[in-house]
Amino acid sequence: TAAAMAPPRDALATALTEREARAEAELTRQQKWDASRKQFATGADEFIAWLAEQKAAVAAAAKAEDENASSVIEGIFAGNAPGEEKLAALRSQSEAMAADGVIGNDYTGFTLPMLESKLAQYAEYVKFALDSIAEEAAFEERARKAAEEKEAAEKGEREQFEFMERAKKLLNFLDNVSALLVEPVVAESLDEVRKLEDGLTEMRAVIDSRKGEYDALMSIASTGVAETPRSRPDQTSANGAGLIGVVEAHWKRAGQHLDKRGEAVVAERTKQEGISALARSFADAATELHDWIGAQKATLTGTSGSLEDQLSQLGALKTSNGEGKPKLEKVEHSAAELADAGVRSNPFTQLTSDQLKLEYEQLEDATNAKLATVEQELFGKKNAQVSPEQLAEFKEVFVHFDKDSSNSLEAFELAAVLQALGEDATEEEIQELFNKYAQGEPKLTFDNFINLMIDRVQDSDDAGAILESFATLAGGNAVITEADMRSVMSTEQVDFLLQQMPKVDGGYDYKAFVENAYGSK
Repeated sequence: TAAAMAPPRDALATALTEREARAEAELTRQQKWDASRKQFATGADEFIAWLAEQKAAVAAAAKAEDENASSVIEGIFAGNAPGEEKLAALRSQSEAMAADGVIGNDYTGFTLPMLESKLAQYAEYVKFALDSIAEEAAFEERARKAAEEKEAAEKGEREQFEFMERAKKLLNFLDNVSALLVEPVVAESLDEVRKLEDGLTEMRAVIDSRKGEYDALMSIASTGVAETPRSRPDQTSANGAGLIGVVEAHWKRAGQHLDKRGEAVVAERTKQEGISALARSFADAATELHDWIGAQKATLTGTSGSLEDQLSQLGALKTSNGEGKPKLEKVEHSAAELADAGVRSNPFTQLTSDQLKLEYEQLEDATNAKLATVEQELFGKKNAQVSPEQLAEFKEVFVHFDKDSSNSLEAFELAAVLQALGEDATEEEIQELFNKYAQGEPKLTFDNFINLMIDRVQDSDDAGAILESFATLAGGNAVITEADMRSVMSTEQVDFLLQQMPKVDGGYDYKAFVENAYGSK
């Protein structure tokens, strides 16, 4: 061929050209490899630097004591996706270099396996950081729970102690209240009853003011505080109930005592109202009698005129004095009711039954005394032969047998007088005598009775007959016994004679009695 037949200089040139071409190709290949090595080295360095930054960020987040540290680290780690993405680029470069036959890399000491190991270490580091945070969080949670449990236990003990102290205070209060409520309900007046009622109202308000505390304790007890073991050893009632049972029982008992005291106060009010009515009734009756006695005394003081007029006025006054007896009886009855009720004082009056009785008796005594004085003056004037002593004796006999205080005698009363004086007259004789001196009136007045007695005193035969009658009754003895008199006389007559006859040894001196009544023969 032409080439084969070309001169050697051309072959050399061709060989040189080919050699240059091969050298150029090798240089290009080496340059490409070198660029690949540099690129890989740069990526590896950047990857290592990035891993260092990631670790630093994870470490900083782990030390930050932020409750969101795990979330921050997980956000940084992002499931290792950023690292895998960066490593994937390096892996592609490494594979391309291997495909190009690149061997070794003087620009970095990191190989792809080393980088993969670094990424795996980074993942382990993140996992360790997360595990550490989780473990620390778990420890803190355990510590928190332990602290909470301790606090809860301490709180429970405090609540239990506070409950017991509050319960003890309430129990002490209830015991004191019950002690006050069971005190006797005693009053001397309606004013004292009102004080008891005010005290009861105040006590009820005090108990009501503790109702909130009682309800609070019951509510606390429902949580089980009252039944904890600490509350049982020294807070147990006789029947084994817990402290709350004791509180509940004492509260109920205080309520019962309050109700019972309320009933007792109501009963005491009813009693005192009744006593007040009795006291007012007594006061009204006492005032009425007191005023009436005052009016009678004024009438007694105001008697005037002739002896006859005064005698008439005093006789009418003596009769009207009898109107005071039912008034006095009413006062005495009211006084007895007050005494039965245990009343010692009366707020409606200072008057007393004894005082009024004395005033009434003084009125009667004053009336009788003045009447006797007028009668003595009048009859002394009419009958000078009758002594004042005899006139007083006649008056005493008359008053004794004037049982209805009418200042007059009926026929049967005159018969009792004569029999008491020792006269043994028949019923016809007594009636005849009564008619003679009564002068047609149904009763024998004191004036007429005095006339009768004067006539009989002047009749010595009558005196002798009476003396003889007593002597016969006495069996001829100088004295007469009570038995002698009771054998023929009524009890009333005997009682009168026992008062009038002088008492001597062995009996009574009837002779002295007749001489006093009829004068000495």
